[in-house]
Amino acid sequence: MIVIDPGKSGGIAYDNPETGRVEVIPMPDTMADIAIALRVICALDPGGGNMRCVLERVGYTPGDGGKGAYSFGNHLGHLEAILYMLNVSVEQVSPQTWQKIVGLPSEPVKGLSKQQLSARTARRKNMIKDFAQRRFPRCKVTLKTADALAKYACANHA
Repeated sequence: MIVIDPGKSGGIAYDNPETGRVEVIPMPDTMADIAIALRVICALDPGGGNMRCVLERVGYTPGDGGKGAYSFGNHLGHLEAILYMLNVSVEQVSPQTWQKIVGLPSEPVKGLSKQQLSARTARRKNMIKDFAQRRFPRCKVTLKTADALAKYACANHA
C-alpha cells in the first residue's frame, strides 16, 4: 500500500516487503522524480500489479490564489496520472476522516488573522508529527512526512 500526502511539501508512505516495515520519503521535487520514486515503490510489490494508493481528497483552499490553486491541481494531476500509468488503484480519504482518527480537534479557521492561522497550522502539524512518531518509532518523521504517516495509520485503521 502507498499513502500520499499530495502537497509539494508532503510525503509518500509505503509498505516495504523487503524490510517488513512502513517507509516514508518526502515528496520528490519534480514530476520525473515522483515517477521514479513511485516506480521503485511499485517494484517492491511481490504480487506484481496489486498496489493500491490512498490519496487525500483535497481541493481548492480559499486564499491560495489562482496561481497556487493551478499549481496544486497540476501537481495532483501528475500524481494521479503516474499512479494510473503504474496500474495502481487509488482510493481517496477526506481530511476530516484521517484528522479525526489522529485526534486533531476541529478548529474553525474563519475570521482568524494570518498570524492566528500560522500558529494554528504549526500547532496542528506538531500534533500530527507527534502522532506519527509514536505510531511509527522506527521511521524518521519530519513535518514533511508526518501527514503521510498519519494517513497511512488511518488507512489501516479498522
